[in-house]
Amino acid sequence: MAKGTAPAAAQGIAPPPIVNPLIGTQATAPVQRIDADDTAVTGQVESILDKWDNYAAALAGPESGLKSAYGTLDEIAADVDALKNGQTDLAPGLKSIVDELDAMTTAERFKFNRGDYV
Repeated sequence: MAKGTAPAAAQGIAPPPIVNPLIGTQATAPVQRIDADDTAVTGQVESILDKWDNYAAALAGPESGLKSAYGTLDEIAADVDALKNGQTDLAPGLKSIVDELDAMTTAERFKFNRGDYV
C-alpha cells in the first residue's frame, strides 16, 4: 500500500446458507394409530424390561444373588415365550423388539449355564 491511497473496500463475506427445518416434512408418513393389542404388548415389553433391570441388579449383588437372578431370568424367558407365542400379528417395530428380547434371553441363559457369573 502506498501512502495516501485509500484502502480497498473490504470484500463482503457471503452469509451462511439458511436451511429451513420444515423443508421435506411433506415426505413423512402419517402417524399410525395404536390399537389395544399393541398397547397391551407395549405394557408387557415394559414389564419384561423392568425384570431385566432386576436381573442386572441381582447379578451385581453378592453371591447369594445368583439364585434370585436365575429365577428372574426364568421369569423373563417365560414372559418372552408367552409374548412371542401369544401375538402373531405384531407391528414391525414391536416384533423386532420381541425378537431382540428373545435373543438376549437365550444368550443370557447360555452364559449363565456356562458359568460366566460364578
